[in-house]
Amino acid sequence: MTNSENLKISVVIPCYNVSKHIEDVINGIPAEINYIIAVNDKSTDNTFSILEQLAESNNKIYIVHHQTNQGVGGAMISGYKKSLELGADITIKMDGDGQMDAANIAKLIQPLIEGKADFSKGNRFRDLRALLAMPPV
Repeated sequence: MTNSENLKISVVIPCYNVSKHIEDVINGIPAEINYIIAVNDKSTDNTFSILEQLAESNNKIYIVHHQTNQGVGGAMISGYKKSLELGADITIKMDGDGQMDAANIAKLIQPLIEGKADFSKGNRFRDLRALLAMPPV
């Protein structure tokens, strides 16, 4: 990842019942990412305890915990607020279910780093092989 301007980059992960995937998702995030903001949206499984364990050994992880489920939109608002509070220049949204490959982050944000775009969005449905590998539900 080329970050010639030393921009601060955060990843916001809305989390609802993603205990089976969240550790791999977080461990797959590139080292160049400054902040990992996991928003536990009142999960009913052990997502929150897994996030707490991960945060004990990774000081890049910030946990926002919702007392009531707010849905992915509410989780993203909370995550964006935390990202702004931390002073991030670029904020990436990544799902907690493991269906987004963190290896694509560098390609996704390169136009932002180069000043060629203000917003970038990936499309995981564009790759037929990836689409076929996704669970139907």
